[in-house]
Formats: sequence, C-alpha cells, structure tokens
Amino acid sequence: MQQSEELTGHKNLTLPNFKILASGIDLTAKYSVASCMVSQQVNRIPSARVILHDGDTSTQDFELSGEDFTLPGTEIEIKAGYPDSENPLNEEVTIFKGIIIKHAIKSSLHGNSMLVLELRHKAVEMTGIRKNKYFTEKSPDNVNLNEIVSTYGITLVAGTMKEQPGMVQYYSTDWDFLVSRAEANGMIVICDGFDSVPSIYVKKGADGSNFASSIVPRPSQKSETLSYGANIVNLELESDARDSFGKILAKTPDTTDPTTPKEASTDNPDKTSTDGDFAFSNLGDKLKYSEYLLQAPAPLTPDELKVWSENMAMRSFMNQVRGNIRVYGVNTIRPGDSVKLKGVGKRFEGTVFVSGVVHSYENESTWITDLTIGLDREPFYEKYPGIVDKPAAGLLPSINGLHAGIVTKIVEDPGNEFRIKVRIPLIDKAKEGVWARMARPDAGLERGMIFRPYVGDEVLLGFVNDDPRSPVILGMLHSSTNTPPADFNSDSDDKNYIRGFFTKEKIKFLFDDEKKIVTLETPGKNSIVIDDDKKSITLKDQNNNEIVMDDKGITIKSGKDVIVDASTGKFEVKAKEVKISATTSLEAKGSSKAEFGSNGTTAVSGSQISIG
Repeated sequence: MQQSEELTGHKNLTLPNFKILASGIDLTAKYSVASCMVSQQVNRIPSARVILHDGDTSTQDFELSGEDFTLPGTEIEIKAGYPDSENPLNEEVTIFKGIIIKHAIKSSLHGNSMLVLELRHKAVEMTGIRKNKYFTEKSPDNVNLNEIVSTYGITLVAGTMKEQPGMVQYYSTDWDFLVSRAEANGMIVICDGFDSVPSIYVKKGADGSNFASSIVPRPSQKSETLSYGANIVNLELESDARDSFGKILAKTPDTTDPTTPKEASTDNPDKTSTDGDFAFSNLGDKLKYSEYLLQAPAPLTPDELKVWSENMAMRSFMNQVRGNIRVYGVNTIRPGDSVKLKGVGKRFEGTVFVSGVVHSYENESTWITDLTIGLDREPFYEKYPGIVDKPAAGLLPSINGLHAGIVTKIVEDPGNEFRIKVRIPLIDKAKEGVWARMARPDAGLERGMIFRPYVGDEVLLGFVNDDPRSPVILGMLHSSTNTPPADFNSDSDDKNYIRGFFTKEKIKFLFDDEKKIVTLETPGKNSIVIDDDKKSITLKDQNNNEIVMDDKGITIKSGKDVIVDASTGKFEVKAKEVKISATTSLEAKGSSKAEFGSNGTTAVSGSQISIG
C-alpha cells in the first residue's frame, strides 16, 4: 500500500462532513447534533451514542423523540470525512451502521434538553439469549461459526480453522461463543460491513513477526503514518515486560499415555528489525518470564494445543506496544489495521497494531479520533467473566468443591427418588441434612449395582451446578475411624493385589490379582474358590462337604450322607473303569428289573453267595 505522512483529508483541514442518517433521513440537516461518539474495538460489538438537541418547554414536547425514525430497531448510518476534491471517495465514508437499541430523553436544571440514542452493530442480536448446541462431529470451527452467524443475516469472513471433534456450545450467547472460539484459534473478531451488508471478520492479527496490514479490506485503502509533531495530538505508549514471554508452553493429558502429558510450544516472535531498538521477547527475562505455561486438564487435540500456544504468543507479540493515540478525525483507520509511528523515539518507532478506534464529534465542528494500540492484556474470557453462567444459576449462594457428609437416613425419601439423607457437619452438625441422589456404577429401569451406605457412614458429596440443594453422593469414605477390613490391612507390601467387596455382616467377594484367585465366602464359611494358581475350583460348606475340580479330576467329599436323586429321570455313570466299594455293605436293587452282565468275563465272589 502507498505510504503517506499526511493523514487522509488533512491536507487542507476544514470543518468535517458529518452525517447521521436514520432510515435514510439526514438528521444533521434538520436537527442540531450536540455530540456523536462511535466506538469500534477488536472482539467487541461496534457502538455509537448520538445526542441531539430536543425538547421545548414552551410546547411541552420532545418533537424529535416522537418521530418513528428514532424508535429502537431503526437503522442508523453515520458518515464522516472532509471536503476532498482530489479524492471524493474520502469526503463521506461510513464509519458506523447499526440499529437503535435505546431511546432516552433528558433535561437539566439549566434548560438543556436532549434526545439520546444508543446504537449497536447488527451483531448485537447475537448477545441477548444464551443457547445450547451440538455441532457436527469433526467440523472446523469456521464452519460451526458460520452456521451460527448466518442465522442473523450477517456475513462471516473467517480464516481456516482446525477441525474440532464434538464441539459443544453450552449455555452461552452466540457472540460469546464466537469470540471464545476465535481466540482459541489464535484469531480476533471485528464487526464491520458498514459499506455493504453487515459482516464479521475472524482473522489472525499477526502472521509470524508481522502485523496484519488490514483485516477489513476497503476501497481506496491506504496505510497511514502517525507522526509526533505533525498529526498526533495526544500520545501514550508503553512496553510492559509483564506482557513478554520468550516461549509459550501448552500441556494437556495424553489419553494414550497418561504418565506423560502432550506438549506444544511456540516462541514469541520479535518485531521486525526496523521496529524499535530492543527485542521485546527478551524483556520477560528480566522478570524470569522465559516460559509461560498453559495447561488444560480436559484433553485437547494436538492441533488445538498448538494453536492455543500460538494464540498466547500472538497476544504477547501484539502487546509489545500498547497505548492510545489521538489525532484529528480520520476515516481511513479501522480496528485490525496497522499504522506506522514516526518521530516517537527509537523505542517505539515502527509498525503497531490498531485494536480500537473511537470517533468523537461535538458542537457540529470538532471531530477527534482516538486509536487504541495493541490488544487488551486480558483474553476475552478473563475480561468478561459473565460469559459463563453463575454457579447455582445465581438463585442462591453456591457451594464450592466436594464435601464430606454423614448418612442420617436411607429410607422414607419424601420424593420417592431413592435418595439418601446426609448431614454436612460444616453446615449444621445436629440437623439431619439434605436428601442426596447416589451415583452408581450402573443404574437403570429395574437394574443396577446397589450398594447403599449405612446410617453413620461418611460419604463424599458433589453438587449439581454448585447448588447446595442438589447434592450427589459420589462415593463412601474410609478413615482412621471407619477402617477398611483386615484383609486389606495385611496387604502391606504396596503391591495392592487384594481387592473386593465386604458387607457389614462379613460376606466377602475377594479378588487376588497376584495368584489369580476369586473367593466368595459367607461368615459361616460356605465358600466358592476359583484358583488359577492351583488350577482348581473348590466348593465348601460349613458341614464339611466339599467338591474340588482340579487337574486330577473331580473330588466330592462329605462328612455324612451323599444322596443322588433322579426320581423322574435317569442316572447314568460312564467311565473307563468304575469302582464301587463300601466299608460295611453294598446294595443294588431294581424295583421291576435288574441286570448285571459283561461282554467278557463276569466274576461273582463272596464268602457266601445267595441267588434266588
């Protein structure tokens, strides 16, 4: 772009052309303008405030206030420029287009009465209602954001963003979601479209070590030079070492290797060699700020982690020079532009980024433009904490973190919701407490894993949305008072092989991971033992009856009788060899028929044989 040391329109500085159009009606031609202020900032919705002389005590009326074109919802366009025969395009440039959101009148003791109109860019429609939304699996953020913005009749011009698996908008306004995701992608948001349809630009403010020359393209665009002693009226600039970091390191858990987090780092680029006379990224070393740490406990994709570190590096880079510069009115500079500073000393000379532009017009003659240099130090989510809903929905003071409680009742839930009553001693050590739902490994219609606590047990409570009225029992707690079973106390070698379930009445279900043994046992010593170490399954009861299945076969033992009863069926025994022995007597009898035979030799012997 062509460089100029003289701001556009300032060659023969005269009274500015300033127009305020309401539904096409030129208010400045018919009414007296007390003042007009237009504000455009990165990551904020452009606004304007127009104050017009209105109100007459003699007629007891505010005539202008009664006009339909001053009602909320009316489109307002504000133009500004200077007479410029060489470049007529700059005579009247639209610096704001939006709608009236607030209409007010005021009058003072001294008789000055006014009509005050508050205006916003059309994107204000995105700020009023919190919403929830699931987005298509694995869709890039720019596609997701366009899906939102297009519903408002606004054009989104966005850079390419990384694909996101399972993006969710949770109870936030569309505007807050838009800016948050833009920042997460290392981009900034600028509302414009003043010369055509309403638009939102989502682009990077810097590329490597260079600022964007202009995020919002415009006809007859030129790069402006701001010179101290020539066109700068007021000046405040600073470089703060607290904004400088040599490297940005981002970490997140790695689900494939939980012992080692995933990392991504980005070096902070310095200004180009012609800008200033020191390396900004080294300033942080003076404060031991060599590395800035970002960490996300919720796992991020490698792409998102890298972009996150790049975003913080970009913010640090774009904050090398911050401050404010005032010049006489100029309509060629908008947020997202870069301008050249000259004559401000070797520390600050060079290219800087413009993040905000405020136009002030007063007394129908004076037009001043204030420029904000550099980005806000705080990211959007820090500057506007209200983007996240209040804990407990703001309905009452919230309760934070997890709390220990004592079970006071396990029946008679008045809501029939199968809840447990729990006392939180920190709230009241005497009262029974509140009814709490209980989280279980499995729960559903007529099924579930049911292990309810006993009265007096200590439990751990969480709270839905931090609301103290909505506790959930997350689990039960052991302590030096409520000690675990002795079976675990004996496992003192830190191998942690023994685990299992123990009921209050001493029923055990144990797992020995070292020897691969599963044991189910009652207090009366009835048990089933599945033992990989001995390659056996053993069933025992308290009457000395035992069945053992092992590598030798199946052994059945009994201290008393063994009765096999198949009264309505057959009882068959098949084996290579069958031996039946009795220490006193052996009896085999068939009520209607009995057979005993062999295909080979049959021997019948005894001290006395009786057949008949």
